[in-house]
Amino acid sequence: MSDTVIIADLYFYELYSDKIRIKLTLQNTSGNSLLVVLPIFLEEQIIFNHLAMDDAFRCPIGSFITVDKKMNLLALEAHESKEYLFNFYRETVDSCDNIDMLFFFTGEPGDYECHFEWEFDETFVCPYTHFTYDDILSYIKTLNVTLFEGKIESNVVSVHI
Repeated sequence: MSDTVIIADLYFYELYSDKIRIKLTLQNTSGNSLLVVLPIFLEEQIIFNHLAMDDAFRCPIGSFITVDKKMNLLALEAHESKEYLFNFYRETVDSCDNIDMLFFFTGEPGDYECHFEWEFDETFVCPYTHFTYDDILSYIKTLNVTLFEGKIESNVVSVHI
């Protein structure tokens, strides 16, 4: 197991009339290859805090389109990074071709701070697949990988919505 740090950088990417786009970069800062267990839907781990209301929330899932993922395992070579681009829609979206999941931004207009946080440890249970920490350990026994365990937290991004 590893206590190596994974760096998470969050960026406010674009603001459209119908959606907010946020980019997350995860980087392996170690000299070793790592296997990182991530939530199936990373969007659920981005927390929005409305500054005027002091109200923190996660964007709710708007609609299941297809969920064919069994586990979200990210293999990162030494010093490698992976980027994710997320869309948070403001209203119902009529056309959803090639979208697995729709997330809706339900907050009031205003100034927000948002960040990403995720932790993988012995208490892990996936709410969608019901895989547990022990299931992951059993799965990777045949692989020659180092499993990342710990907390991943991003920087805080200020956004006016």
